[in-house]
Formats: sequence, structure tokens, C-alpha cells
Amino acid sequence: MQDAIEKSSEFVDRYSGEPVAAKARVTMADACIEFGNFLNEELELAREENPDKVAGLEEEAAAIFRKGVEAAKNSEVAFKNEGNKIEQFVAMLRRGILIREHARAVPKDRTYPVRRGIGRVRGAHPRGR
Repeated sequence: MQDAIEKSSEFVDRYSGEPVAAKARVTMADACIEFGNFLNEELELAREENPDKVAGLEEEAAAIFRKGVEAAKNSEVAFKNEGNKIEQFVAMLRRGILIREHARAVPKDRTYPVRRGIGRVRGAHPRGR
């Protein structure tokens, strides 16, 4: 998974202005979700069986989730600019999943994603509530 994330990142960097970059960002966000889920499972085990590994795993998970959030956010913008509302909303959902899983992985980071998520939901409501 880490390889897929790195390759997607390189591809996006190389073709950042091209329409194909949005699809590469989707791949990167999906890979970050999958690898992040694996790291979350590792964290659950480490918290019970090997607390010394927790800090390192939390840092790794946080970095993966941040990269995924950024990829999802950028693909959301690209799809919005293309007028592709379905893909835009799917990218928004991916971003929400990544933010949620980041908060699950790193308890000290929970306040920020929760506030951000609440603001995001309020902003998406037609009346802004």
C-alpha cells in the first residue's frame, strides 16, 4: 500500500495540471484509507500488547491520513471544476472517512478533525446549519 501511495504521489506531482491527476488522487486517497485501516488495526494491538510502538505508529498513521485528506480534497476541487458533482461528493466522503480514521488512530488529534468535520457538515447544509 505504501508503494501505491508513493507512486500515486509521484504521478500527481508529474501530471498535476492534467485531468488524469484527479483520478490518481482518488487512487492515492483510497490507498491511504486501506493502509490507514491496517495501521489502525496495528495500533489497537500495540495499545494492548506493545505500548512502546504506539507513538511511532500514531505518527505514521497521522502522516498517511493527512496525505489522503489532501489527495481527496484536491480531487474534490478538480471534480468540482469539471462539473462532475457525483465524483466531487464521493471525494468529499473519502475525505470524511480519512478524517474520521485519523481521529481514531491518534486520540490527541481528535479535537481538530471533529471541529473541522462539524464545520464541513454545516457548510454542506443548504441553510448552513
